[in-house]
Amino acid sequence: MPSTHTSLHYHIVFSTKNRDPLFSAAQCVRLHHAYLGGIIRGMDGVPHAVGGVNDHVHILAGLRATHRLSDVMRELKADSSTWIQRELQMPCFHWQEGYGAFTISAGHLAKVSDYVVNQEAHHRGTSFQEEYVTLLRKGLVEYDDRYLWCRGWDRRGSPAPAGAVGFFGDVVRWFRSQTRSTTGYHLASLRDRSGLISSQVTISSAPR
Repeated sequence: MPSTHTSLHYHIVFSTKNRDPLFSAAQCVRLHHAYLGGIIRGMDGVPHAVGGVNDHVHILAGLRATHRLSDVMRELKADSSTWIQRELQMPCFHWQEGYGAFTISAGHLAKVSDYVVNQEAHHRGTSFQEEYVTLLRKGLVEYDDRYLWCRGWDRRGSPAPAGAVGFFGDVVRWFRSQTRSTTGYHLASLRDRSGLISSQVTISSAPR
């Protein structure tokens, strides 16, 4: 077989720093459709759908076999952060460290695309925390609830007790502490940092 054929589609989720609700509806449109999708295209990927609300983003993207997910996320976050700081006049803006990336079969692209672009309606009755846990469970991803949520928020999106752990950043740090244990995860060495990869999801740190 002289040719290589791949069908690699990812549902990517990441939030603003501390999940702060920063974006207006108009800003979401500019960010999602005019910029994030353009970054994916500029990396020779296919942005099937981009959506989200004021505190987090969903991207459904097709990537090539030559793409390295951690590098895609590094460029996506760094480039969009600079654009947001300049064009949306948010000089202190940063994305939260880390992300979730779930593989999607070609047969489910239409369903997931519809889910991504209708985030506003979805979140009228569902918090980001509830949504993210659902994605983890559907992806068969093990997680420790103690290390999953933002400081100041609990799993229902309500204020959490003092000392509650950070969301993505502390998840990454906890995962790193488990690298010598038998958790069933596989640790992959990345260029700058370590990221944890399972068969269905990658939760990795990336520069903001």
